[in-house]
Amino acid sequence: MPANRLLELDPLPLTLTTHAETAVAARRLLGAHDSVQGLFATLHAARQQRIDRGVSVRRLEHGEVDLLRAAIVFAGAGLDAVLKQLVRDALPPLLASHPATKTSLNRFVTEMVRGEPKKAQRILGAPSADTALRAEYVDSITKGSLQTEKDLRAVRNSLGIAPSGVFADAHLATFADFFIARNEIVHELDLQASGPGIPTRRARKMSPVRDLANEAISITAEFVVATDALL
Repeated sequence: MPANRLLELDPLPLTLTTHAETAVAARRLLGAHDSVQGLFATLHAARQQRIDRGVSVRRLEHGEVDLLRAAIVFAGAGLDAVLKQLVRDALPPLLASHPATKTSLNRFVTEMVRGEPKKAQRILGAPSADTALRAEYVDSITKGSLQTEKDLRAVRNSLGIAPSGVFADAHLATFADFFIARNEIVHELDLQASGPGIPTRRARKMSPVRDLANEAISITAEFVVATDALL
């Protein structure tokens, strides 16, 4: 294995979008892919400078590990931004044409009536109740960041994507490791207790980080392609 192997994401599908409702999400995905790949290229260049100076690269420097952390954060931000954009742009037309999306909307209404009856009464009693309800539904899916694989299932169900293949519950559950790593970095600065004294930061290695980021970008692309196919 080369001493300074360039980490590379898998290429995105050649055709991500054929509809206006997925075009913005696709552009955001391309940007996320380029950003993460750019971080890997920066890491490669930094390590090459060390090699050129005759310095060993067997151990990652702190700044190099931060580039790996940034790759996970950028991949998560891309997943978040793209999936929310899909919901905002593609869900409204899908609600008018795709029965599976209506099932999820009806479940949302039932849960709101049971858990928040005053809100349900206000929304369903509005002059344009259907418009207000759909706006509330979209907002409920997009107002927070995607934190767990449960959120991936929620987006899948809202868009009416069949829960099979890469969208099966069992496969989406495998993204728990990615969300854990992203949250450790974003919310905890990757710090961990290591006994008495100053907390240390978690170790991040090149290949595992590449795999986590690649899996996040890849499932995001799958969401774009699947949603586009339903329109």
